[in-house]
Amino acid sequence: MRFIQLASAIAVATIPLPAFADVASTERLTYQAIMDGLHQKSGEELFAFLERVIVGTRNAQISIEQIDSIITQMRRIQQHDDYQRLVDGKKGSRRVLQPNRGAARRAIFRLQIAKVAKQLARLPMEHRVSELVNRIQHPPVIEGYGSDVQFAAELAALGTEAVPFIVLHKPAAPYPRRLIVGALAKIGDPRGLDYIIEVLQDPRDSYRLERPEAAIALGSFDEKRAVSALIESLKDVTVQTIGRNSHAQQPSPTTQKPHYAVYYEVQHRASQSLTKITGYNWGPLYNEDYKTWHNWDEGGQQKNFRPNEVPRSDAELNDLVEKLFHRYMSARPNPWQPYNALAKDGGVPSWEGGQQYEWLVADLRAVGPCVVPLLTDQYEARVAATPVWEEKLRTWVGQILRDLDWPQSLQAAQSLDQSAE
Repeated sequence: MRFIQLASAIAVATIPLPAFADVASTERLTYQAIMDGLHQKSGEELFAFLERVIVGTRNAQISIEQIDSIITQMRRIQQHDDYQRLVDGKKGSRRVLQPNRGAARRAIFRLQIAKVAKQLARLPMEHRVSELVNRIQHPPVIEGYGSDVQFAAELAALGTEAVPFIVLHKPAAPYPRRLIVGALAKIGDPRGLDYIIEVLQDPRDSYRLERPEAAIALGSFDEKRAVSALIESLKDVTVQTIGRNSHAQQPSPTTQKPHYAVYYEVQHRASQSLTKITGYNWGPLYNEDYKTWHNWDEGGQQKNFRPNEVPRSDAELNDLVEKLFHRYMSARPNPWQPYNALAKDGGVPSWEGGQQYEWLVADLRAVGPCVVPLLTDQYEARVAATPVWEEKLRTWVGQILRDLDWPQSLQAAQSLDQSAE
């Protein structure tokens, strides 16, 4: 097994803070180095330096009083820096940006967070945790930015000593629980497992966005309890709807509702975490299947396990194929990508390893010819439900049937082609 840490907090800010501002830095900036850079640099060089300050604030060797002095100098840059950058816009238009002013504002925001963290560091750990959790639940707006994610990062930075106190805090609102789950995952202490599992198993609809994050977070723990909880969560039928009209035939007639593909988010995230913890991946047909992982876990022959050897009823096979269609139509592993990992043309290797389409065909071939009517029946069912997908699904299913290369599958592919004429 292998241990992999994930960051799961999702920013919700009054004004979005660029992603690079959350990147951890090992560089330890000093007060003098920061002040020298702010006074001596200008233009693009100053912009690059401000970005370094943004990502290096937490590890900077600066006191609370020095933070105030740095902020004073940053204010001058924010208000008076005259460096400009021209950016090409749409239809030949050009915009004038003042990047150093914006970077100074972001740096001030991070310095304000660092100042609070240094002030709280004077408190006993129990009180420090309580104060940070309170700010996660009721985040102050600082420099126009929401601060909940930043304070969650400070909570994670407290490390293992804080875990016994963190798990005592269970806010009523789901979103703060999600941020605390992310902090516990970053710390990676097994004493946080029960807290994360509790969020994963909360059946309330209000936790529909938190359960997938908890499934991701459990991928940080090389623990039997995490594996067992993730396997059970493969029964979770929470779905997200993904708009896919831009990648399908346009709706016709115009009164037809746009198509939104079904994305089983908890199952998908749980299967990713199981693969990361265990090193096993059962491919696009089986990896999100509860029965596959349950039999792997209980069978006692984990290294020799083959998911296609698990006995399955016709209904269970049909469920696998139906989920396969949903996976294709929601374009996982990334529902918003312009390509599809399960398509032969444009299919791409993913973090899961291997070419997904070829893997899929190999797994279907191992099931045997009984899979042919399952594919065609699901094609008809999906098209009946969402006619906008007819052309795209016919192409995809026809290609799979031809690549299976059985007499039954070739005949079915030919029938699909004739239906389009």
